[in-house]
Amino acid sequence: TLSRLEAIDYIVKGEGERSFVSLVEAILNKNESAVSGIAGVGYRDGGKIAVVPPDAWLEDLDKINFPAWDLFGGSITSFPVISSRGCPFKCVFCARMMGERVRTRSPGNVIAELELLNGKYGASEIYFYDETFGFYKDWLDSFLKMMIDSGLARKIKWGISTRAQLLNDETVGKMKAAGCIKIDFGVESGDDDILKAIKKGETKEDFIRAARTIKKAGIRSHSYYIIGHPYETKESALNTINFAASLNTDLISIGIMIPYPGTEVARLASRGEGGYKRLSNDWADYNKQLGNALEMESLSRAELTRLQLLGYINFFIKNLKVVEFTNAAWRYRKLIFAIIAKYLKGLKEILTR
Repeated sequence: TLSRLEAIDYIVKGEGERSFVSLVEAILNKNESAVSGIAGVGYRDGGKIAVVPPDAWLEDLDKINFPAWDLFGGSITSFPVISSRGCPFKCVFCARMMGERVRTRSPGNVIAELELLNGKYGASEIYFYDETFGFYKDWLDSFLKMMIDSGLARKIKWGISTRAQLLNDETVGKMKAAGCIKIDFGVESGDDDILKAIKKGETKEDFIRAARTIKKAGIRSHSYYIIGHPYETKESALNTINFAASLNTDLISIGIMIPYPGTEVARLASRGEGGYKRLSNDWADYNKQLGNALEMESLSRAELTRLQLLGYINFFIKNLKVVEFTNAAWRYRKLIFAIIAKYLKGLKEILTR
């Protein structure tokens, strides 16, 4: 980052709660010589780039102050909260920036923040941005009980992102009683071979069961997919498109693979392996909808975009989601037109080669 973007003076690698504060204090006190002793800070030193090794991961997340919610004003409708950090799973497209071990705040600490948000700032909707919410069942059971006993379940509606494997009738039923209204989970592919190749650690049966469990509980569901996995073919991509329609969650998101730094996909793309052809190293192209970072040997960027559009259309038409399709088309009309324009541009480039 420092080598490519001259406008950036410093970076903080790893968790920044301690290092960033120390960095700001050093700059405000004009004591830039102290920067070299701050864990995780990258900086320029006489024209060269230096990076101090980062601290160990924070173990007691309860010691981190709540965000300064008063600085956000009245612009938030759904308040973002994080109850845990880290993900132990090995998906090849994910960088796991918060580490590979799940560390949690205590249930009481999270409840205290929700009470503050509801009581002082009028928050009635929360979304938990944990990588895998409720990873530890004991933690989740304790949190859900506190939500109900404190009365917050009646005051706050909330959504999460988690893994399909963690969802069963008992757990989802408790979540519903505690105020949960939306559950997101990553499917990524509807092809058995691709699921194994990307080390997802879940099966199509897991996703089917989770979708049914969520729907039975009366909670909205949102499933996520990627087109362009390692060794993806048109056939495997179509398997994903058809599986997404058959799963029939309330919402879906279909992205095109991005080789995020630190991922196995990025390493494959840099070596020209996995069927990848790298198109750009420009961060502006690292966008799942409009990006242009890579394509496949067997699937051009235009073809990947066509499959992406086909996935959305197939989902809405096969499930007769006319109202949802109309609402989504209107809400994301600018993005849709941009995707179509990008597809036509890519198609034109192919035809004129």
